[in-house]
Amino acid sequence: MNRFLLPAACVLFIVSCAPTAAPPPAAPAVPAPQASSPTVDALAAPRIPVGADRRVLQTLSANLDQDPSEEQIILLQDKTNLSLPVTIQIAHYDQARKTYYLAWEGKVLASAAQPLTLSLEDLIGDHQQEILVQGLDEAGRPTLDVLRLAPRSGSLGLSYSTIFSKMSKGTIQINHPVRPDSYSQGQNSDLSDPIIVDEPDNSAKNPLAVQRTTYTWLFQKNEYVAAGVEKYQRNATGDAALEKVFAGDNATLEAFIQGPWVKVVPDKAGLLILFFDPVARHITFATPGAQEIYGWEVSSRSSRASLYIVGSNDLIDLIKLQISVAITAADTIEVSAQDNPNWTGTYKKLDPTAARSLAREGTSSLVQEKPPIGLYRNDKGDEFDFQVPEIRLKLDNVAMTGSVAMFPLGDVTVLQIKVPPRPGNPGLSVAYAVVAKEESSTSRVVRTLRLQGGTLTSKGWVSDESDPLRLEQVEGNNTSR
Repeated sequence: MNRFLLPAACVLFIVSCAPTAAPPPAAPAVPAPQASSPTVDALAAPRIPVGADRRVLQTLSANLDQDPSEEQIILLQDKTNLSLPVTIQIAHYDQARKTYYLAWEGKVLASAAQPLTLSLEDLIGDHQQEILVQGLDEAGRPTLDVLRLAPRSGSLGLSYSTIFSKMSKGTIQINHPVRPDSYSQGQNSDLSDPIIVDEPDNSAKNPLAVQRTTYTWLFQKNEYVAAGVEKYQRNATGDAALEKVFAGDNATLEAFIQGPWVKVVPDKAGLLILFFDPVARHITFATPGAQEIYGWEVSSRSSRASLYIVGSNDLIDLIKLQISVAITAADTIEVSAQDNPNWTGTYKKLDPTAARSLAREGTSSLVQEKPPIGLYRNDKGDEFDFQVPEIRLKLDNVAMTGSVAMFPLGDVTVLQIKVPPRPGNPGLSVAYAVVAKEESSTSRVVRTLRLQGGTLTSKGWVSDESDPLRLEQVEGNNTSR
């Protein structure tokens, strides 16, 4: 999942100041875009007709079957019953008729009234992207559906089969193995991604006892199957006060974890502070150099002592947060973060006095500005294609897709770009100081961007002293380059 970083100063200020398949229907002709990297376009119009009784929740455009044109995935909600499971549709382009049509439709477990995430990932290791829909059912329990492109049979068109569909009373996570270098070079990998389902062990007295089921890909069945079950429990300090917390409702657990926590074993980024604010409904992760703030959307009880929490990035709503928080002592929690192992670990309660000593008072909140639009490039072959909130990059002949945001910070305007890591690809996190100019004449408009690489620190943006990138967008005679 994508992540977006901002200066740590803001979170420290918060710490100090916060309170404790059917026949294809007819469709209008739509031009087929060229095949490209996946683009999440939550507000983009569907490329096929949608019934009046349905509402579009999210769309995602990508080349799903390696033909010359993109397909579109559409998630739909039933307007007459908002909590019904989500409907998923695949719009495919008909080259002969020059139009999109409904190629496949199905259901997933996630409730359309709860937060959900739509993404594409190669779980099997064969460079074929599976469709993942992660969400919550109406009772607030995590769900995951994985759909795989089915082989074409005779004259049948594009269709999908469900290879994993589960609800958990605890958590569902995907483990990403480190694949060999040959995978990034286009060869298939023997390593598939296992799916881990943790649920409370009701046969044990310990409120932290867990039953873990590991699901692995079985080629012979063309689906994920349970490969093993194990039971384990975290150590918890016996405490009558904690027992009252465990016996309480979700709000009781939320109130207990309110405030700042510090990770016991820091990683390479140094000190990591986690701040829960159940009143303002915010969750913040901060290091000395960067921070991420998420809106706190849903808490689901995954055990007597644990919460499963879902949130969205404050600046880029498409970036989701999924964490499990287990209370193990009066001053200790265990955090497991989906797709971000740097956040996973043991945290200790941070004393309010220590929090205040770390805070920088007088820090103002950041206001997001509108990034550039369209394609900018230079003579070296570098390309920045702004399709906010997404950006498609080509740097040193490497194509990437990530998230982008722009905001003023001190004397500079920062263009923040984050590309999530993937097996064989370390990803990218960079903060450019951007200077934009526009010159126009009767025949053309020339827009230029000067991007100076740098990093975000508690003192603001700091240049990395590298050579700046200069990019250009030219418009003239209804064309651009």
